Amino acid sequence: MMNRKYNLGHLFRAVVNHYGPNNSLCFEKECLTFNEIDAYSSRIANYFFNIGLKNHDVIAISASKEFTTYAIVLACIKSGITYSFFDPSAPLYRLEKQFTRLNPKHIIEHKNQIRSHFHGTFNFLEVSQIISESDSQSSEIDFNTEYISDSTIAYVMFTSGSTGEPKGASISHCNIINFIDWIKKDIGVSEVDKITGLNKLFFDNSVFDFYATFFTGACLYPVKDEILNDSTRLFNYLNKHSMSIWFSVPSLIIYHLTVSPDKCEAFNNFKKIIFGGEGFPKNNLMKLWKIANTKLINVYGPTECTCICSSYEISDTDFKHENMDKLAPIGDICHNTDYIIIANGVECQNKEVGELYIGGVSVGHGYWNNNDLTSEKFVQNPRHSNYIDIYYKSGDLVYLNSHGTLEFVSRADYQIKHMGYRIELPEIENVLQTSKKIYEACAVYKKQEMSGQGLIKLFYSGSLSEKQVLDYLTEKLPGYMIPRSIIRLKSLPKNNNDKIDRKALSET
Repeated sequence: MMNRKYNLGHLFRAVVNHYGPNNSLCFEKECLTFNEIDAYSSRIANYFFNIGLKNHDVIAISASKEFTTYAIVLACIKSGITYSFFDPSAPLYRLEKQFTRLNPKHIIEHKNQIRSHFHGTFNFLEVSQIISESDSQSSEIDFNTEYISDSTIAYVMFTSGSTGEPKGASISHCNIINFIDWIKKDIGVSEVDKITGLNKLFFDNSVFDFYATFFTGACLYPVKDEILNDSTRLFNYLNKHSMSIWFSVPSLIIYHLTVSPDKCEAFNNFKKIIFGGEGFPKNNLMKLWKIANTKLINVYGPTECTCICSSYEISDTDFKHENMDKLAPIGDICHNTDYIIIANGVECQNKEVGELYIGGVSVGHGYWNNNDLTSEKFVQNPRHSNYIDIYYKSGDLVYLNSHGTLEFVSRADYQIKHMGYRIELPEIENVLQTSKKIYEACAVYKKQEMSGQGLIKLFYSGSLSEKQVLDYLTEKLPGYMIPRSIIRLKSLPKNNNDKIDRKALSET
């Protein structure tokens, strides 16, 4: 069993056997070794089994960075239970849609944050209850884990949906095992590393944080949200613990480069700085390049393809004059993964722009409890019809440059990356249009010339004031989706097809 890797439980057992006394998870004043979190998570797994949870069941977990949260995730992995994080501070309107789609057997929360709203609709477990009742359980797994296969879904990660409904990407043990192999071999993560847990657990960048540590022998140092934007506290914390790998969205790096450039010398202490989830404007990337005498790695990947599936190491070439007006390449696709670039139903040649289709082991198993959307986005390999061979239509327009490296151009639809989050602009429109006092709505995204960051603008017609629209959206959407500019018009402009003219509005 030690060498098996067909499910993540077996792989984690091999890591524990090899690195058991080493620290696996550290907060400011306390650490747990691999042996300790292994025993802790096994007790929780046995408790889950005793209350009737089993392979293929799904639970929702409040995204709180605590020792117990990480142990619960490992317990799910060991027992074949699917987990899905939720943001306890998100509007209840949005959480209700997410829970309805997920249909979890239990919702695990901290300090009864949302129970009163959903009382009688879903089953709740409080973290303190899990801690108390799992203490008496065995630290050895009491049930058979051989039935957990490589196709068992490990987690469901929810993202914004264009119809106004959150969609949950379903990722299997096999998907993640390949991901772990790749980040060890190509990204170079190893047991000597200390990795920053900067990303929120309900955001797919956190997949890297978790699996690049617990499954490689490295140690994770989760960073609480309250210090993320405090440069002094953040860099003091990271320096104190000698972090070796930073991974975040570019906007977090840009924020610190802008507000506290004197503190950013600390970036030079990292062995690697990895960023992804959105584009990194070249003028800001150059600032980091000049400060940090270390490897800078741009990564790319849709949530549907196991967090990230390509990487590119930044070099001097990226800052040549002719390259300054475009983003860094998204690089080489990871092993056991393939891609095709399609335009107008035809495979593109080098330098031709088309939509990126991704195939192979990185591609997840579709959207949870949403077969129609799965059929639309997860399609048969356009090169043949001899057998089932599923590719994911990313919606990203790319081309293969003369060096054989993938370059990102833009989105093929109205999906954006903003503040590190993937957002479907129509979701903002659809939420607003649930009000009977709104006639039309259109959200557009504008790049700011100076900062390189984006601005969500909302145009609408209706009887609500701009402040009333802001209040309405604040009740129903997470903060990162709230438009910075809300503009009321008598009517929205139309194109020749009598559709809202998005292009005209985006130029307003």
